[in-house]
Formats: sequence, C-alpha cells, structure tokens
Amino acid sequence: MGNRKDLGLLLLELEGWGRASLGPGYAVTSGAEAVASVFGCASPACILDCLEDGARAQFEADAAETGVSGVSTGAYISASGVPIEVLIAGREGGHDVFFRSMEGRVRSLESLALFYRNFLTTPTAMCYTDRDGNILEANRAFLDFYGYAMDEVRGRNPRILKSGRQSPEVYRDMWEMISDPAVGSWTGEVVNRKKDGTEVTVLLTISAVRRWGGEFIGYIASATDISRQKRLEAEILSYNAELSEMSRLKSDLMAITSHDLKAPLNSMISRANLMLDLAGRMTPGELKDHLERIVAAGMRMTAFINDLLDLEKLESGNVGLNTSRLHLDYSLALCADTVSASAAAAGVAVRTRVTGSPRPVVADAVKMEQVFMNLLSNALKFSPPGSEVEAVYHQSEDGSVRVTILDRGPGIPDEDLGAIFDRFYQAKKGANVPKRGFGAGVGLGLSIVRQIVELHGGAVSARNREGGGCEFAVELPARCSVSSGRDVAVMVHDPDACIFGYVEGPLKGKGASCFITKTPDEARRVFEYERPDIVIVRHEALGPEMAGFLSGVMAAARRPVVVNITDGEGHAGDAIYDLTLTAPVADVEVYELLRDVQAGPAL
Repeated sequence: MGNRKDLGLLLLELEGWGRASLGPGYAVTSGAEAVASVFGCASPACILDCLEDGARAQFEADAAETGVSGVSTGAYISASGVPIEVLIAGREGGHDVFFRSMEGRVRSLESLALFYRNFLTTPTAMCYTDRDGNILEANRAFLDFYGYAMDEVRGRNPRILKSGRQSPEVYRDMWEMISDPAVGSWTGEVVNRKKDGTEVTVLLTISAVRRWGGEFIGYIASATDISRQKRLEAEILSYNAELSEMSRLKSDLMAITSHDLKAPLNSMISRANLMLDLAGRMTPGELKDHLERIVAAGMRMTAFINDLLDLEKLESGNVGLNTSRLHLDYSLALCADTVSASAAAAGVAVRTRVTGSPRPVVADAVKMEQVFMNLLSNALKFSPPGSEVEAVYHQSEDGSVRVTILDRGPGIPDEDLGAIFDRFYQAKKGANVPKRGFGAGVGLGLSIVRQIVELHGGAVSARNREGGGCEFAVELPARCSVSSGRDVAVMVHDPDACIFGYVEGPLKGKGASCFITKTPDEARRVFEYERPDIVIVRHEALGPEMAGFLSGVMAAARRPVVVNITDGEGHAGDAIYDLTLTAPVADVEVYELLRDVQAGPAL
C-alpha cells in the first residue's frame, strides 16, 4: 500500500508497542533498541536474558506452541521487574515479537476512551457499521440530524437514508473506491432523506476500516449538511440571471432614452432658437406652426416618460417562473428560521405549523421564498414585543395549498383592506396606530407578493384578526402548470438494475426529478414523500408485494402514469399498467411520455 499505514500498524504506534525479530535460540536479530527500552535491559543479545528466571521457561513454552505460523500472547516479568505484555508470532527460522509495558495498557484505554468520547460529541454526523453495512454505532449529531433514535438505526443498513435521487452509477463508483485497498475511501455530495421525509444534501465521506494485515471489518461514515450552501448557490445563480437581465434592460433603457428623449429635445431647442433669430420677421402662421411642432415634441416626450414610469409596461413579458418540484412547507420553515434571530432580538416569537397532507408542489422556489419573506418581515415589523408571528402551511387532499401568516400588530384600517395590494399603496395610519406597508414607504411589497402568487395561478388576501393583528393568506391551486420536464417527478423501481439505463439519459436531459428504488419499502417511502407523476417498473422484477402496492396506486383517485418496460411480449399483469414499452426503449418514447404528462394533470 505504499506509504499508507493500515489500522494495525497505526494502533501499534498509538499504543506504544515495540517490535523485534528473534532467530534461533531466541537471539535478537532486529529491534534490540526497542527490547532494551521496554524490558529495561542493556544491549540484549537474547530476549531470554531480559526476563526473570521464572518467566524464561514460560516464554519458551509459549513460543514453541506457535509453530511456523501460529500466534501466542502472554504476560511476563522482565529481569528489571516490569510486567510486559507480549505477542509471539511464529515464522520460518524464528519468531516476531510485539511487546509493551503493562503500564501502557491504562494509557491506551484512556486514549481510546478519549477517541470514543470525541466520536460521540463531535458536531459532525458519524456512524460506524460492520462489514455487511449494518450500523453498530451512531453519534448524537447523526441521530439529531436525521431524526432517529439509536434503537431505530442500530442493526439497520444506512439505506434507510436513501432518497432515490442518486443513480446506480454513483453507488457503483463509491463502492469501487472504498473497496480498493489503495484508496479505501470515497467523498462526494449525495441527497439523503431524514426520518420525517425532509431531503438534505450532504458532503459524505465513507472509509473502509481494516485490521492489521488488511482484513476488512467495516465502514465509518461522516456527513456534513450542505443543503443551505446548495440553496444559496441556486439563489446566487438566480440572482445572477436577474442581474444580467437588469443590466440588459438598463442598456436598452439608455439607448431608448438617448434616441427617444434626445431627438425631440434637440428638435425643440432648434425651433426655439430659430424663433429667437427670426423674432419680428415671422408671420403669425409661421410662428403658430413652429409652436405647434414644439408642443407636439413635448407631448411625445411626456408620453415616453410616462411609459418609463409605467412599471406594468416595463414588467410585461419579462417576468417568468423558474419552476421545479419542491416541498413548499420546507421553504416556509426555512424563511421562518431565517427571520427568527432578528425576531427574537425584538422580543417576538416565530412559530411554524404544518397541517393536512404536505407533499411536493410545482413552483418557483426563489419567488415563493420572496413571498414568504415579504409577508414574514412585514408581520415582524409591526408585531409588539412579547407577541407571536405564526406561519401555517396547510395542504388539502386535492393538493391545493393555503399559507397563512398571522400577527398581533396594529392591523389595517377596514377601508384600506380592498386596496392594500395596489402598487405604491400604503395604508394610512389611524389615531395612535402605526401605518403598515412594505419596503421603504413606496408600497411595492404587497404588489410584488400578489404578482408572484398570481403568476402561480393563486390568490393572496388580507383580513384583520379578532383581538388585533392581521392574517395574510396565500392560496395556490392543486397543481400549477407543468411547463417543462423539470416539473415532473419519475420513480424508477429497478431492483436488478436493468431498466434505469434506458431512461436515465432522456429523463435527465429534460431535467426530470428521478428517484431510483430497489425494494417495496423504498418505493413506498418515495411515493409517500414525492408523489411522482410517472412510475416506471419492469414486470419481470415485480414480486407480489410490489405488485400489490402498484395495484393500490392505480386504484387511487389521483394517481401517476405507471409504465412497464419489458423484454417480453405481454403479461398477465398488464392491467396494472397505463403503458408497456419494449426494451431497449428509444429516447423519443420517453420524450413522448413526458409530453403527455405535461399536457394535462396527473391521472
């Protein structure tokens, strides 16, 4: 293994073991300095000279039992009176011995206790498994991060954390690197799933654990949560795109301004100078004509300036949705967590609550977070110390969503409720009641909220609460428009890795969210949390349990399209499939399937 040290050699160094080779007659042929240091004897020629009289015979007897390749362990008293722990390994022509002072055992145990305490208390989520991948130990950070208790993970395979988002190739490359003695570890990004179904992106490191000599005994894995980092990266990309568009609009605006304002202005100035030069020599008709032209140019400039100030015209055709499948309840919780620190500093509590049947929706993540942040920030701005802001997420069985933000602030005058979402509108303050609004007093915030919600096909409303305060409600339809493959989720049940290769390229090429499952339990978990639009299976690989699950899926009122990929010509179970494709599947067949799902709601 080159310069790499295996676990056995590393432990020898950490625990203070010495090593020596013995020839015939137990003569010390190498490692004399280590023998002298541990046994306390000077220039030892024979290891027996370093033992007290009673220990020599026992050492010889133990060494004789090892034969050519056996191993024996024992404890002996050195000639200087020090108890020594010795491991004797037989070999052709002599023995190899490993030894340490018994006094070092206590220090080793203390060191191991320190390492174990660090394992338990480190903030990095870690677990240790046996050679079959069954979890033996997990630290507190692991349990807290994934939401499990120790008795729920001990003895189970880490597959309970799989989200299904990684392709089989990722796991194949992972285990090839871990199994290679020259590498022995793998580090990469994966999407795992917590016990409650929340998906988290983690930087995962898995290392093989081996005994001295290379015997493989298990794995140790550590995970660092990088979900927020990935969200920030996505937001930065979105902001960069917006900044690029704003830069383009600014350049266009400057060009338009130069042309459409400068040209009529120059015309007005030229005609005015001409009138000054010819003052007293122009006929009334000529004077009237020049004045009419100046007025007409001025009116054109006024109309153009009005167009520049008309935000609706500037925004028309330039606002679109970058939709994807997301858990909107998690987005709301993230926004609430973001404002909680500043809220606590102001003495206001922020609480989130989820009811109904939460599951993925199709929406623009960045714009919906903008909606939630606007509403939460406004609620906090007008909440008195000691009060509470509550964010409630409710999703009905039909998939429609209602998000309400409730506060105990001053409320909105009843006469202003109908106009609170108008552009540039600010509710006027009543007697001793602070006015409510968004932004720096220009009244754009609620209008932006309404535009974003309406782009999603929803509606936003406001009302005053009994006892004081406001309730803002955002309502979204059961399913926003599916505009591209990115809005579609596909579950591929592929226990024998036969069909994913056919559909991976076209699905990922269209940006569809893919979830790969191997067992009925994994399929149920993915279906519960992701509600896929398409389920792809291979009939030949279906067992009775999975077939029963699919039958239940097909009987549901709102169900996905179920596709069978087969290398045969027909099956008795064809009734449970909406479509049967024969392998190898052509890309165009997958594209047509995606187009059919995009063309209308789920079955």
